[in-house]
This record gives sequence, C-alpha cells and structure tokens, in this order.
Amino acid sequence: GDDASALSRLIGYARPWRGRIRIAAACSITNKVLDIAPPALIGMAVDIVVKREDSLMAGWGIPDPADQLVALAILTVLVWVGESVFEYAYAVLWRNLAQDIQHALRLERADHLQDPRRVLGHCKADPVVEIARDERACDVIGVSSVINTCHQLVISPCNQSVQ
Repeated sequence: GDDASALSRLIGYARPWRGRIRIAAACSITNKVLDIAPPALIGMAVDIVVKREDSLMAGWGIPDPADQLVALAILTVLVWVGESVFEYAYAVLWRNLAQDIQHALRLERADHLQDPRRVLGHCKADPVVEIARDERACDVIGVSSVINTCHQLVISPCNQSVQ
C-alpha cells in the first residue's frame, strides 16, 4: 500500500547519495571488524605468554616476548582508536544522509505545491492534505528508521559472527 510506495520512492530519492551510502556502510563494517578484534588481541597476548619465542608475533619477525607485548599494546591502542573513529564517522554519515534525504523530500514537496497548475485549479487534492499524507508516510516508514535498518542489515551479520 502506501508504505510500500513510500519506501520505493525513498529508495529512488537515495540514488544521488549512493557514494555516501557506500562510505557510511564501509565505516560501519570497518567499525564492526575492529569491534571484534579485541578477543583476537587477547588470544595473541596469551600466545605470547605461553609460547614466547614461538608465538605468532615471533613468526612476524618480533622474536623477543617483551617487544611482542609492546607491539601488541600499540596494535591494541590503534584498534581502539580506529573503532572509535569509525563509530563516530558512521554515526555522522548515516545521520547526515538521513537529514539530506529528508531535506530533498521536503524541497520536492514544496516545488510540487508551487506548481502553477495547482494554482489554476488543475490539481484536485488539497495541498495541506497532500503534505499531511506525505509526512505521515515518512513518519510511518521513518526515513531515519529506514537508514538505521539499512545500517543494521550491514552490521547484524558481523554481530552474529561474534556470538
């Protein structure tokens, strides 16, 4: 019904922002990859303590266990910083994307209402009724909710692989 047509129109409106959608999705995926890295880092720390010179990091060319722990600490800090940076980036990118799409929808509606044929009486629908209907459709599907749902579709498989 109206919800399906509103969603298909929303997908159509999102076409000009495909590049930004890809960047936001890449930031979301990168954040999740970094989010699941700490268990691997803990495993590497155990590996260093148990195997010492035969650990994975020793195989990477860092034979001394003390140097391995320093390298692991640096790697851990980089993972935490990267996770925070990408989390902030995806939050800002998805939020701005939702706002830009909502703005485009409002501008198109305003242009439609200023159509000269409307003034001449060729349009039968009341402009106030049309605006209310479109606002309800946006509220029902929730432009921001749709963007959040897309974000969750990208993230959910990553979360399930961690559990």
